[in-house]
Amino acid sequence: MFGNGFDLCVNAAARGILTAGLPVIVLEDVRVSSANGTPASEQETLQRLRDRGARVMTLAQLEST
Repeated sequence: MFGNGFDLCVNAAARGILTAGLPVIVLEDVRVSSANGTPASEQETLQRLRDRGARVMTLAQLEST
């Protein structure tokens, strides 16, 4: 998936996908910061997604699975 803002667009899409019972993987090394987000808010968003069942990894980790 792609979103313009990580804290808003990607977060909302990932939550919806997780709610539908589908897996979500967030590639933390290929995402870009949202204009309104901060490094702290991005880490909070990643943690909330982890708490809901998303996997957070790097592109290299995904390629090796």
